Amino acid sequence: MAIAFDAATDGNTVTSTSLTYSHTVTGSNPFLVVGTLGSTTTDKISGVTYNGVAMTKLNSYHIDTTDRWLSAWYLANPATGAHNVVVTSSSSDFIASSAASYTGVSAVVDSSATSTNTTSTGDLPNATTTVKDNSWHIMVGGLASGTPTAGTSTTRRVLTTGGNMAIFDGNIAITPAGSNTINMTRTGGSNAGYALIGLSIGLPAIVAVAETATLTETVSAAKGKSSTTAETATLTETVSSTAPTPTWNKQAKSSNSWSNQSKS
Repeated sequence: MAIAFDAATDGNTVTSTSLTYSHTVTGSNPFLVVGTLGSTTTDKISGVTYNGVAMTKLNSYHIDTTDRWLSAWYLANPATGAHNVVVTSSSSDFIASSAASYTGVSAVVDSSATSTNTTSTGDLPNATTTVKDNSWHIMVGGLASGTPTAGTSTTRRVLTTGGNMAIFDGNIAITPAGSNTINMTRTGGSNAGYALIGLSIGLPAIVAVAETATLTETVSAAKGKSSTTAETATLTETVSSTAPTPTWNKQAKSSNSWSNQSKS
């Protein structure tokens, strides 16, 4: 089994207390990632569901002190088929969202480390350290200005219409396990703030299962009588299983921090 990209959906934008759009999940061991953009003042996105099932929030981050809040959500083993993603805001405000799904994924999201960025142009990096061989690196990215596009070693899966947000991945299994970086770049706009929330998804865990078999044989005994003896053999096979609990990483820069860095 290997991880693979499944599908992506642009959920578009709305000014309301909720945004609803359909996304189709296929394949076995699916995994769903949803990115959202919300209010410029406070983090108003209060929940995301898929097929009525609550998704888990990875994290949220204010792109700039005057720009929108970016958040990322996930759901392991979502229902397959076409179902609605519903994004809810605590009060009526701007909402933008997109979704991407993958197949062949464990319910575990590998540990990720935070990296920093020191430039306002070119690649805006998101770094992770995977703990499983053949993991994938996924990233939700948002900009205060301009269009988020794929940088070095990165594939953009979906761009949210009118939302300055996109979902990316490395489009490759990371082997051996270890550090990995994917990148967002800016097309157009000004050198304003940005935010990145990244995660790495792993293959289903492999566990050992012991099976015991008893073998019986007949051997000769004294005076032509027979007796039986039992021998035990242990066979081992492997099966797939999954486990819980994700972690995440994030990066964010404001226009002020870029100005300070450029002067140093």
